[in-house]
Amino acid sequence: SLFLMLVLGAFLAAKKERWWLAGILGALASATRLVGIFLLPAFFIEWREQKVNNKQLTINNLQPLGICLVPLGLLSYMLFLYQAFDDPLMFLHAQSAVGYRETGRIILLPQVFWRYFKIFLTVSPRVFTFWIAIFELGITLLFLFLSFFSFSKSFLSYSVFMLLSILTPTLTGTLNSMPRYVLTCFPGFILLGMVKSKRLFFVLCFLFFVLCFLATALFTRGYFIS
Repeated sequence: SLFLMLVLGAFLAAKKERWWLAGILGALASATRLVGIFLLPAFFIEWREQKVNNKQLTINNLQPLGICLVPLGLLSYMLFLYQAFDDPLMFLHAQSAVGYRETGRIILLPQVFWRYFKIFLTVSPRVFTFWIAIFELGITLLFLFLSFFSFSKSFLSYSVFMLLSILTPTLTGTLNSMPRYVLTCFPGFILLGMVKSKRLFFVLCFLFFVLCFLATALFTRGYFIS
């Protein structure tokens, strides 16, 4: 929730041409979560679009300097980790300590999809893991589709941030926690809110209500930690 608040505030400041404020909020976002760093390319795209397309805006050459504040949050956190633990990438390396993430190499998305396809072939539907895999893959595919579709809606800066935020966690070779990660991909929810078909909108609302109920029930039973 903190990260989402910072991201939305940063984009709002960017839309209002308050680039220094956008940079500060972006820096706080990148210090909060790794994917906050993707506000940097998104803001440069937003600034470029404003400069080219909106003649009512007064674009100052010093404004991009505010955008460059975004990486400072992540760099500051990495500096802290280096001083405290002698490992600036500890937020990545620590994942393997609990066997939750693969580290040391990048696994591309087609390989991840192949892994999940093998799960569906080898794991019985009676096993809890089978349905979690369907949940993770389904949510990932939905938001990947929404991220690509958002490009057609001229949400360029939003689209870049959303797509990079989705693809980055998959490089670890798993879709674990993807239903949680996409919650901060606000452009996808904007697009879902723009659905014109009342029947489809009702189906989506019902589906998400059921998923929310089931996920909450499993969380309270200890199946999920977050």
